[in-house]
This record gives sequence, C-alpha cells and structure tokens, in this order.
Amino acid sequence: MELTVVALVDVLALLGAAIFLWRGARRAWRFVRLAGKTSLGTALRRSRFLAARQAYRCATDLHYYVSRLALFFSACLIGLTGLILVAAGTDHAGWSQSLTLLALAAFVAWMSLRIAKLSRLVMAFRRRRRRRSI
Repeated sequence: MELTVVALVDVLALLGAAIFLWRGARRAWRFVRLAGKTSLGTALRRSRFLAARQAYRCATDLHYYVSRLALFFSACLIGLTGLILVAAGTDHAGWSQSLTLLALAAFVAWMSLRIAKLSRLVMAFRRRRRRRSI
C-alpha cells in the first residue's frame, strides 16, 4: 500500500515536471530551427533578446514578475516533493528510483538557476531605470 501511494505521487510529480520539460524542449527545438535557418550567432542573440525582453517586462510589471516567480517556485516545489517522496518511499533504491531521483534533482537545479538568472536580470534593469530617473 505504501509503495503504491509513493508511486502515484511520483508519477504526479513527474507529470508536473514534464510540463516544464516539454516547454523547455519546445524552446530548444525552436532555437535549433532558428540556428539552422540563420546562424548560431543570430539564434543566440535572439534568445538573449527574448530573455532580456521578459526580464524588462518583469522589471516594469510587478504582477507579471510575481507570476513568473510563482511559476518557477511551484516547479521547484513539484520537483522537491517528488524527490522527498521517492527518497522516503524506497528502502533500497533500484535503477528506476535512482534515475527518478537524478532527473528530479536536475530539474530542481535547472529551475533554481532560471530563477536566479531572471532575478539578476530584473535587478539590473531596475538599477538602470533608477539611475536614469535620478
């Protein structure tokens, strides 16, 4: 019974994480297509421009920024919940549990880095706006 509950929660956590991974895979595929049509440098500049545009919108619209942070934090919580439940539910970890733990840990680390990168860009934009307004 206990393993069934852990397996069910593990599947739900992986489904939640899969949504974010799917979005990332779509973004990566779009990048590859753009790099194939133009050049790698152009694709990199465009992806940086999109990230900067999102960060600028976060810097100017507090509600949008809070919604983005909430989305990232909820993704991290999904991954952490899955990590805790998989780790607590297994007395002896097989390869599938180990693979699940590694995938969830990588997902949490990736989302944490995205949070830090977005926050850093937003703070840089806010500093620049304050300097210009003084």
